[in-house]
Amino acid sequence: MWKLFNDSENVYMLQVQKKENASACTVCITDFTFIWEGEFSAANLVDIFKEVNPLISATDEQVSRNFWEILEILPHNSIDITVVTDDTKMALTLKKKCTNLGNASVDYDIVYKLTLMRASADKFKRSVTIPAMQTIYFLEKQQSVLLSLIKKKDRELEEFRMEKGDISRGDLKTDKFDTDLLKTDANVRFLNLFTDEKSSKFWQKFSELNGEVKPTDLHVELEPWNSGPKRRIVHSSCNVIKKGSGVNYKKS
Repeated sequence: MWKLFNDSENVYMLQVQKKENASACTVCITDFTFIWEGEFSAANLVDIFKEVNPLISATDEQVSRNFWEILEILPHNSIDITVVTDDTKMALTLKKKCTNLGNASVDYDIVYKLTLMRASADKFKRSVTIPAMQTIYFLEKQQSVLLSLIKKKDRELEEFRMEKGDISRGDLKTDKFDTDLLKTDANVRFLNLFTDEKSSKFWQKFSELNGEVKPTDLHVELEPWNSGPKRRIVHSSCNVIKKGSGVNYKKS
């Protein structure tokens, strides 16, 4: 998964992918304009650690474990992150107070310095742009399902009120959901774009090129008989709650 962090000048996303044998990993960082990546083996991490932490004695296992612990808690106040970039590469520095390595009684910083190379525009497209579009499509589909569920719940509550009357607890009463509350300016945002009926051909082609997104499909639709206005009809006394019903009072 991606993790967010920032320095004093910019914001970034970081992703670390372990290889199948778990002895190597690929680190990717993007500033939403470019993307940098680097592949590091367990031996690489040990060499990097020994070079920048000469006063700390640690086993290879400790070096590897501590590296993954740092990545796991990012972002965190105990981790200082420094990013320096040029036209071709990024220097990423992760710094953490020494707590569990080698000379634990000595207050040193644990430092990892990683060099990442700037990747191609195609890498940025495959790693950032396409997943972002797929995420928007997924969220729009899920929103559509949730709105349908809310509408059905509103109709269910309306039916209940017509048959049984309002509930007594005012703090639990709700108004009918107004879908206009979700409307916003879509001119500068990707809103209601990929799930619009006009976009079906576009998304079909996009899926052929980049993979299909399959949100959870609950098939939530308002039944035709449940879509129109209703009026309360009392068929018999069985569905009318009478005051004091079900309560037996002792005669004095």
